[in-house]
Amino acid sequence: ARDLAGYSLGQADILRRAMGKKKTDVMEHERGRFVTGAIKNNIDRKLAEKLFESMLKFAEYCFNKSHSTAYAYLTFQTAWLKTHYPVEFMASVLRLNSDNMTKLPRYIDDAASQGVVVLAPSVNTSDVMFAPVYTLPSGCKAPSSRNGYVGFGLGAIKGIGEVAAQAITDERLRGGDFKSIFDFCARLPSKVAGKRVLENLVQCGAFDDLHENRKAVFASIPEILDWRKKFDAKRKRAAAKLKDGGLSEVAHELDSDEIVNKIRGSWLEAESDYSVMERYFIEKQLVGFLTSGDLHKEYESWVRFALPNTLDAARGDPQPQVEESEVLDERPHEAAKRPSSDQFYSRPLKDGESDLFFGVVTDTKKLFTKNGANPMMKFTLEDATGEIPCVAFTRTYARVKDYLAVGNRVAVYGKVRRYSGAEIHVEGAHMMEDYIVVLAYLENQASACKPTISQNLNGALEHLAAEQDGGSTMMSLRIATIGSRSEPLMPENIVNRRWKHILRVRDKEHVRRVFMHYDVPAVICPLRDYERLMRDRDMKKFEEHIFYGDHQQSVPEEDYAHRLARKNVGSG
Repeated sequence: ARDLAGYSLGQADILRRAMGKKKTDVMEHERGRFVTGAIKNNIDRKLAEKLFESMLKFAEYCFNKSHSTAYAYLTFQTAWLKTHYPVEFMASVLRLNSDNMTKLPRYIDDAASQGVVVLAPSVNTSDVMFAPVYTLPSGCKAPSSRNGYVGFGLGAIKGIGEVAAQAITDERLRGGDFKSIFDFCARLPSKVAGKRVLENLVQCGAFDDLHENRKAVFASIPEILDWRKKFDAKRKRAAAKLKDGGLSEVAHELDSDEIVNKIRGSWLEAESDYSVMERYFIEKQLVGFLTSGDLHKEYESWVRFALPNTLDAARGDPQPQVEESEVLDERPHEAAKRPSSDQFYSRPLKDGESDLFFGVVTDTKKLFTKNGANPMMKFTLEDATGEIPCVAFTRTYARVKDYLAVGNRVAVYGKVRRYSGAEIHVEGAHMMEDYIVVLAYLENQASACKPTISQNLNGALEHLAAEQDGGSTMMSLRIATIGSRSEPLMPENIVNRRWKHILRVRDKEHVRRVFMHYDVPAVICPLRDYERLMRDRDMKKFEEHIFYGDHQQSVPEEDYAHRLARKNVGSG
């Protein structure tokens, strides 16, 4: 800068600092000074501008060559290991992050995308820490895997600790897989596997491969501990009398032990096991997330139709770049492209942007404003990509409070805010299954191919968009289209369209009237009904939901066109 553009030492330091801190606004401000100074030093304008562009590009992400060389070398090594040794590589990554409950679920998802299944905690497959599992024991209920398995580390379970985890692993290696929880208690001393260790192992599913009903086994732990005391006393007497030869005989008596059989009998008569939601809260406390199932599996098909954004996008987590054309097909006469089974639609969000999110409420806290008169609520929303804190301020709280109970599956519309951390400021919420689905027919395939989709459909959407006031929102809707009325109403023929804004409406009947007025034939129903109709493929039931604007002559209450005209919106 000094040699080419005549900068002083102070001016050059400002330029250096702007490059180091990636301050693009300061760099742009310096452009004129640099080019002008270079021209005065008899340097061609084009060359000066080209040089400054190079400096500007460098300022976006700058570091020295030794740094980039080391990173490139490390990147190549890790990429090679991840490709050729995916099980060992993911086991190492998980072991390194075993105490980070925020990152761990993300790495487990990454392992799944590589075809590596991370097994739930188990006394027969888990090592002290995360480790490759090359042979599954008989009775293991592991899903099929393309590349192999990683065992969940017992030491990563709250309340177990490395000492107990090591003792369990050592005993399994010495005496073989555990046959039951009674065999486990018989082979391990109470000082290693005491009440708390036993409870936590049962609650996180470490005995699920041996006993199906986790809730029943947990309820019988006091009886199991009483039995162990008697069994230990019997074993000591046998050891003193018969020395080593008597120990194996006592161990073989487990199957015929009256107390053992009585406890096992009580399991058969027990009520149903924990629900997925109950397991979630238990395992959340013990391992940080749900390991024995998927909290979001039940509404996965809803997510794939409605295409809400994902919470990792709200948090600002780095995301793989997926073109929208890869997720949504804009050609209505062909089958729509859907996200794969392990991929949801994710659009990066900036601070202040609003979007729709689906998730489960996992924590709530009712608060009051400083004067103590107005209530508000903070709650945690979780989806398949993680969780994020949400805030429903006083004005919104009155409308959404009935939906924000722990365990509820909700659709939340809100604005992303990133102050000290990311959170969502709620603008509207309702139960996920009440989310409105609009399946609109296009007039014909020719107009369907136009970018505007359909003039009548656009008119209806613009009318609904003009009504948005952000205050009385009760529901949301998503638009899907099908090429023509004669085209079969099959899921593969429906095209899901993500519009630039999400329309928030008062109720289903109001949407129906607007679409009637604009002569747009459509199916309008809650998401739960849409999924059932599409799953059953019952076309007669589906046709019952369809109305055609030109066949509907009577409108309740008053002529709806007059009301539209008074609002001066649309063509009415």
